[in-house]
Amino acid sequence: MPSYFLPSPYVNNHNFETKWMIVRYVIAWLPMVVIGIINGVIREQWYGNYLSELSAHQVSTVTGAVLFGLYIWAISRIWRLESGVQSLSVGFIWLAMTVCFEFFFWALRSRASLESAFS
Repeated sequence: MPSYFLPSPYVNNHNFETKWMIVRYVIAWLPMVVIGIINGVIREQWYGNYLSELSAHQVSTVTGAVLFGLYIWAISRIWRLESGVQSLSVGFIWLAMTVCFEFFFWALRSRASLESAFS
């Protein structure tokens, strides 16, 4: 039944639940940063010493995809998304957060390398 047929308290409760679900998934994005860093550290400290740069990158891509997949699968079992709209919303929010994180991380690294080059 479309939401405009429902009494106002139910619509507001649904909107509250949807917003709370989005907040949960925004918070759930944060451990993925840690997963990515751990994946990179393992590559650099362990198998990166024994493989070529390309091979180490390929292995890291596969292990990262598996680790992220397992984490996202576990989260999606704990907090079920109710609709395709929620799924798309979470996906786009995670995409935006990842792009912002990568940009600011790149900017900090670029600034640090410029400072070390000119000091």
